[in-house]
Amino acid sequence: MSHQRNDTSDNDNRATRRRLQSSEDVRSSPRTPRIYAGADQRTVSQLIGVKLPQPIDDKLTEIYRKIVDLSPLPSSFDYGHMFESYVWRAIFLTSFTVGIRFGNLDVISSIFLGIFGIYIIFLLTYIVLPIGTIYGNQIKKKDLNIHEKRIVLIGISVTLGILSSVVNQHYVIVDKAAPSYFLPGLVGLAVQVVGPQFAQDRVKFLAVSVGTAFTVGVVLMAVFHDLSFAALIGLTISAICATINLQIMVYAINHGEVDMMGGHVTALLMALYQHLFFSRLFGTYSEEEKSTPSVTAPILYS
Repeated sequence: MSHQRNDTSDNDNRATRRRLQSSEDVRSSPRTPRIYAGADQRTVSQLIGVKLPQPIDDKLTEIYRKIVDLSPLPSSFDYGHMFESYVWRAIFLTSFTVGIRFGNLDVISSIFLGIFGIYIIFLLTYIVLPIGTIYGNQIKKKDLNIHEKRIVLIGISVTLGILSSVVNQHYVIVDKAAPSYFLPGLVGLAVQVVGPQFAQDRVKFLAVSVGTAFTVGVVLMAVFHDLSFAALIGLTISAICATINLQIMVYAINHGEVDMMGGHVTALLMALYQHLFFSRLFGTYSEEEKSTPSVTAPILYS
């Protein structure tokens, strides 16, 4: 009987040692590394289950892999260049907002509508000019210096803002639009000030950089008593777009692509279609009224 108890005790001890060893192995095993650029080899066609034309699939797949890259930032990462790029992005989006305000003036909207008509303006605004801007940026890469490109894009931003306002001017939104046009500058400032502290964790880096701008937007709307569901949706969409653009910009800097104009064009077009989406989703069509803000509205609103 004593011999059986000893055998049982030995078996229990061996089982306990195996469990402890297994636990140690689990704790000591390396953690699964975060995804890095190109780690997910699936194409966009495979992700969505729809066969896209090859050129489109290749381009979307390239963008997708940049967006999902969560690898740590290198110690040599140029935060200063990113800050400069975001300041310019804020300038382009502010130019777009200025265009929206002036496009709301009767004298300007009447001229465009009288010459082209609403359907032609819609096609120009959301198809012709965006395609022309994208391909024009590619063609003129070597013909224009960076300063000339910025001036041209400011002009395009104002033009798209005017035309977008003409198209959507009678979709009246009761709630104030989110103050999104200057938020890229805040993202750039957050990247410059606190970004280096989170360089080894891309998720925290993105959360702090974009989250700071998002929080400032919410606080501003609350201070002016204009916080609403529509404003929160607008800020959320802006935050998503900002995260995508930040990921693309990080990839560009990591790979030595100093010219950021392609990213600025993308941000501008995102703002263009976001304005259309916001106007049609939350606006109510009225032939007698016009949407806000007008050229005299407070500078906070976009």
